[in-house]
Amino acid sequence: MKCNLILSIMIVFLSMHTAAQPDAYLIRQRGSFSVLPAYQWWSLDDSIKFSQASTPVSFYLPLSRALNVSIRGTPSRITGDLIALSGLTDTQIGLTYHWEGPELVFTLGLNVPTGKRELTPKEFQTSILSSNNIFDLQASNYGQGFNINPGVMWAIPFGESVVFGIAGSYQYRGKFKPIKDFDDYDPGDEYIAVGGIDIRLGETARISGDLLYTFFASDRLGSTDIFASGGKLVTTIQYEDAFGTNELSVFGRYRMKGKSEILRGGILTPESDKIEPDQYDLRVTYSLIINRQILLGFTTQAKYYEKTAASLSGITMFGVGIVPRISVNSSLDLISRIKFQYGKFNDNRQLLGLEGGAGIVLSF
Repeated sequence: MKCNLILSIMIVFLSMHTAAQPDAYLIRQRGSFSVLPAYQWWSLDDSIKFSQASTPVSFYLPLSRALNVSIRGTPSRITGDLIALSGLTDTQIGLTYHWEGPELVFTLGLNVPTGKRELTPKEFQTSILSSNNIFDLQASNYGQGFNINPGVMWAIPFGESVVFGIAGSYQYRGKFKPIKDFDDYDPGDEYIAVGGIDIRLGETARISGDLLYTFFASDRLGSTDIFASGGKLVTTIQYEDAFGTNELSVFGRYRMKGKSEILRGGILTPESDKIEPDQYDLRVTYSLIINRQILLGFTTQAKYYEKTAASLSGITMFGVGIVPRISVNSSLDLISRIKFQYGKFNDNRQLLGLEGGAGIVLSF
């Protein structure tokens, strides 16, 4: 059971940094189907306002005790002061096999190119802005190429209270045409290594941590190397405890990005000023069970993006939200959420965000 716990933690963490969605590889014994529409609105210093309406749809099916499959896709539309952009995201498929004896989990993620591609130059500008994780949009990317992402994870128990885990993953990223009438873009493949630990502190409390490093191969446009992303190091720590039937979770993450290389004078040279900022993220969630049917989740979040040459950097953000969940019966849950975010840049620009959504989860 302890090994299953850390494997699930590492699966979530690994999938957050690949093409798969965070719930794509979770090991559960019941199947589910969810439809969770959302509306997200952002205002950047009153100069740019835009919104996205999206409807994430996901399906999870345990094929056996050890094998499961998940499928996810999201139709969405962006409107506002940007050029409108609408369509499907790519379809993401996840397969998981849990070999219980040695506590190994084998995963396979597929990104099937069903999303909108060959954008106009102005639509592409919209997609570049919406893909920035500062906005945390439900559909941050539209059409990309065919990706395949095999991985393996291993949990190693040490005594009754400590479990170590290691994982590795490779992501092949296929060519696609992001802009109409331009050459094919071939994003670099990715190599990911993860190490983690889970420590039980008592009957209900535990603390876990993970360290992930990603190496990126060079991106190509046509036959030319145009960009080589710097390596990415992500570390997380999470504390969880239960107070009766209520639960507390404190999650912290630090993401560090190395300097990249860009094409200058026909060769790749290191960027003179770092562009992609390091990021700090702290989230506190408290789940309050009102009765057997109603659960209220309360969240607070603080984020900081270091100042770099990028315009959307050097910002401190705060957010609060509430996520009510109503269990109609053993097979049907109704979920809604409301979230407010506020941020201030070093140059005093302000960022406001509102999010609302409601949907259903069917379990079978």
